[in-house]
Amino acid sequence: LDIGAFTLADGTTVEVREHGEEAPESDRFLDTVRDRACGPFKTVLGPGADADHAAHLHFDQAARRNGSTFCQ
Repeated sequence: LDIGAFTLADGTTVEVREHGEEAPESDRFLDTVRDRACGPFKTVLGPGADADHAAHLHFDQAARRNGSTFCQ
């Protein structure tokens, strides 16, 4: 599952992107989504993980070695 943006109930759009672009509340929201996804999903990648995930969050449930999770 790849997500490039979220539309909140109040109509606000939060785009997935690198931190530091003058939107600390959006950064906190994205950090919370990433943190809470780690566990239900076996792999969670997003901005800061690598160039391929700079503008979206990637979640998958593929089995990992030793049943571990990988979150960046």
